Amino acid sequence: MDKRKKIIFIVLIVILSVAIVYDKLYTMLSEQREAIEDLRDSKISMLKKYKSAISRSKDLEKSKEEVEKKAQEINSYIINEQTDSLAAAQVQSALGQIIQAYGGNLRRSNVKKTEKLPPYQIVIMDVDLSVPNITALNDIVYEIEKKTPVLLIKKLDIKIVNYANPVDLSVNMDISALAKM
Repeated sequence: MDKRKKIIFIVLIVILSVAIVYDKLYTMLSEQREAIEDLRDSKISMLKKYKSAISRSKDLEKSKEEVEKKAQEINSYIINEQTDSLAAAQVQSALGQIIQAYGGNLRRSNVKKTEKLPPYQIVIMDVDLSVPNITALNDIVYEIEKKTPVLLIKKLDIKIVNYANPVDLSVNMDISALAKM
């Protein structure tokens, strides 16, 4: 019996040893499997995020192009000069061309104090002119308002030079333009 007990004891120890090794290996392998699955899931979620970001990037590029086009269109309405004096000179030149085209005479133009709204400035000019008739004045005002870059009439004062023969009109205008410095 002693030999039989020894064999049973040895078999039990071997079985317990195998069970302990199996348990340790099983738990270690299952932990590694779970870690690998977590890593795979995180990589899959990152790939999904990258894929959505790439698909959005095309939309963002389109919207960026649209914004750039709109900004370019807006910039066409703005005078781009380095100083307010150059911007005022450009406004004065444009006004002179418009007024002379409709038979008017630019008598005086003064630059008023510019309003600074960095990076923009509002250039304001006080202009005195004479026009031969109200139709010419109407055409001049229309051309000034539709001009690119945009010129806005802030004040318009019309006086008849001779009430007995109301042919010539004396006009005083405040004209403003937006300039980017």
